[in-house]
Amino acid sequence: MDQNNIRKQSWNEIFNRRTRNLDDHTLICCNVPTYVDENYVHMQSIIDFILQIDNIESCIEKITNSNEHIFLVISDQYAEKILPNIHQLYQLNSVFITGDTITKSEQWIKEYPKVSKDC
Repeated sequence: MDQNNIRKQSWNEIFNRRTRNLDDHTLICCNVPTYVDENYVHMQSIIDFILQIDNIESCIEKITNSNEHIFLVISDQYAEKILPNIHQLYQLNSVFITGDTITKSEQWIKEYPKVSKDC
């Protein structure tokens, strides 16, 4: 798929695939960009069920009440608010932080082992 076609594919086209998870893992995208890039398309090929959540409280509630393995993608502007509240949860497998704050991301990786630098 060429880069221009990937960027034109909206979140709604990806997220409206299914309404019920048939697997034991979920990708949650909380406050991430409106359009996807090749990283998100790649993640979707690995984890088929993707939820888009627009606020931190709903995201924390979904993770806390889940019995699934959760992979979380969150924008760097909200990572500082959400990580202390969810990192210890057994449901949370990995956290991927999007954005330009490389120095801050490196700090989060040291402080929270579930944070990955690859997104």
